[in-house]
Amino acid sequence: MTASSDRCRFVQIILAACILFACVSAANAQSLSELNRRLDEIAPQASEGLSSPEAASTAIDQLDRVEADFAQIVDAGREDRADLLATYGRLESVLNRLYQTYQKRKDDCVETIDNGGSCDYDRPEQLALRAVYPLSWLRFEGAQLYSGSPATAERLLNQAITASPTAHY
Repeated sequence: MTASSDRCRFVQIILAACILFACVSAANAQSLSELNRRLDEIAPQASEGLSSPEAASTAIDQLDRVEADFAQIVDAGREDRADLLATYGRLESVLNRLYQTYQKRKDDCVETIDNGGSCDYDRPEQLALRAVYPLSWLRFEGAQLYSGSPATAERLLNQAITASPTAHY
């Protein structure tokens, strides 16, 4: 795997996501408190997912839906910005941890292969890609939330586009 093939794959994922987003109606908007309750329920499974690919897979699916609902709540503009930012930070942290965990496992596996060893990097790679999808969309939403801070908004947009693993607000 090369950096250019990883970027090409990421661009393909973003394009597919745009098509999917345009073709599928978004989840019903709900309250931010309900979304936070769901996030509270998912958090333990996401933590378990750091060591269990099965738990990670389930948590990523749920977090993807939470991210879509969060985007609707942000777009509705009825919630307090500070509350939105707090939820954004929680959701970004959980998704980013899962993404970083499985991206590192994939990278470690590739390094093992490069050094003559063997391992199966398909599962970690798929989980990393599945986690980066909602994480990137979330960072696009975050850029909107941080519109009063152009440097932060720009950084979030760049991280969303490049799938950069860390966010610094």
